[in-house]
Amino acid sequence: MAGPIALWASSGRGNLWATVAMVGAGVAIMRAIVPKRERFEPPGPELNRTAQPRLHALLDRIAVRAGERPADFVYLDLDVNAAVFEHRRRRIMLLGLPLLATVDSDELSAVVAHEYGHFKGGDTTFGRWIWRTRVAVLATVHELASSGHWFRRHVVRWPFQWYAALFLRITNAVSRRAEFAADALAASVTSAEAAGRALRRVQAVSPAFDGYWQSDVAPMLESERRPPIASGFATMTAHAELASILDEIVMSDLDGAEPHPYDSDPTPRQRLEALGVPLAGSAPAPAEHPATELLDDLPYLERSLLGRCFGEEVATFRAADWTEAATVHLERLRATAERFGAAFGDELTIGSAGAAAADIASRRAALRPLLAPEDREAPDELLDGLLLNVLGALVVNAGVRAGASVTASPGEPVRISHGDVALDAWEPLRLIASGQADRSTWMRHPVVGALQGTSLKAH
Repeated sequence: MAGPIALWASSGRGNLWATVAMVGAGVAIMRAIVPKRERFEPPGPELNRTAQPRLHALLDRIAVRAGERPADFVYLDLDVNAAVFEHRRRRIMLLGLPLLATVDSDELSAVVAHEYGHFKGGDTTFGRWIWRTRVAVLATVHELASSGHWFRRHVVRWPFQWYAALFLRITNAVSRRAEFAADALAASVTSAEAAGRALRRVQAVSPAFDGYWQSDVAPMLESERRPPIASGFATMTAHAELASILDEIVMSDLDGAEPHPYDSDPTPRQRLEALGVPLAGSAPAPAEHPATELLDDLPYLERSLLGRCFGEEVATFRAADWTEAATVHLERLRATAERFGAAFGDELTIGSAGAAAADIASRRAALRPLLAPEDREAPDELLDGLLLNVLGALVVNAGVRAGASVTASPGEPVRISHGDVALDAWEPLRLIASGQADRSTWMRHPVVGALQGTSLKAH
């Protein structure tokens, strides 16, 4: 029996409808890639020449050395990155606040020179076409793959899917070459050492920003406090406790020798090797003078950036420094303890919390009724994680009632201090629960020993 494709082809109708379908998809692609006069929405406040003369002095100096016309507009962004593009023949540059908070002026010069390399190479014009075509081709393939029409889904889709794969491989190879060329310009305008250091810096701190935002900034904003974002991130990434983690990030990024064919960027190893700098598997030392020192009226810029990203209401939150973070975290921990503390009953003390961690699985049954109905069938490992979080919250709240103080600097865990000794309750409890430490290690901690009789029951 002839299959549906053969039947369509033999009748002549198959070729007709296949042609119609492919032309229709081609029209969809062309409509998507033809330049449109989109409206540009600035991601943050403009860093104009009048208000930011020191920053523009650096930008102009790099533009002259690169042999390029300076950007027409510069905007602040909330990203550990910098970017350039063209909109209606205007050159636009984006500078991320967390980037400026961590790089020094030499590294910023290298980053800016790299971005001017994209102007010089015509990447901002060609790259825009590439990006629009990628979106259009992939959208067409997705539409055909999800079509309810058998012929479109199983026959018409394949030429487009083949073309999409070929297009991505070719254009991503072009994009990788553009990155090498931009790096070479950055090295010639500044130095290979500065360009390599900036690359390693961005590698290290980019993943840290999400954690900083979720753990430190978001709780402050939820309490309608507006903390100094740049200084907090600089403090976090300069913290000695984070140094080994940042080094591991850089080292892991250097493990990849070759990019995937569909990656648009070379690997960090390739870029550093092309620059001719040592493959140092560590993050650069914290900048003594971060590039935010080039900005005037940083509080205003941060307030405007938050308003642009999250709504003007956020911009009206009360300005607060990081000393208030301890209060914010304590409020959240108190709410956690009040909501789920009943899973541990009334008999526990700070001293017996270690034994409770060792037997954490026995508390699951008591926790489930305290959860929302849709969460009561959660896997055991998620319940155990929540129970450890609750147990740590109970310890902190009990410690505060017993006179301990709380600290919560950016990037650091919440700690209770008694005398000159501090305790991060969650780390030892986690090690005990996982069998990596004995419950007796809990009692040997000086803070636990001093406060061991304090009840965990909230009063």
